[in-house]
Amino acid sequence: MLACFPFSEPEEMHGALFRGFELNVFVDGATANLRNLPDLASKTTRLEGYAPTLPHDPGVRAFDVRFVGRRSECEDATSPLIIVDRMISSKLREVSQS
Repeated sequence: MLACFPFSEPEEMHGALFRGFELNVFVDGATANLRNLPDLASKTTRLEGYAPTLPHDPGVRAFDVRFVGRRSECEDATSPLIIVDRMISSKLREVSQS
């Protein structure tokens, strides 16, 4: 986590969080829908400091989230990071069948 120190000032953010086995992708401003899951080969943003309880299965869950957090400020980061300071809301919207 400290590879991209420092972090921005806290700000309120919202978007789609996709979680599954070894998957942690946040899409700023998006709606939680599995069709919105970005190409995982592209640059994706990870959320740290919030981990919803997930069952042990291969499914991917899409959550609408709103939180207060801080963004990493590394310009060359291959995997940008947001630290969640306070979760305001988290709503499960969709689960993949695989």
